[in-house]
Amino acid sequence: MTNIIIIGAGGHAAELDEYIAYSNSIKEIREYNVVGFLDDNSSSFHNYKFSAPYLGGVREHKVR
Repeated sequence: MTNIIIIGAGGHAAELDEYIAYSNSIKEIREYNVVGFLDDNSSSFHNYKFSAPYLGGVREHKVR
């Protein structure tokens, strides 16, 4: 499974989230996992119904 963090939490992010969910639904295995969303404007996240949590701002995120 591939874990994905989507940068941005607006309309395009909502579309990506839906495309990924659809892709997972038509396959026998769940290929992608949306871990969460990064956006410097936290209020953007609350305008949509995402499948994963808000992880914080882009600038604060540490890549492991």
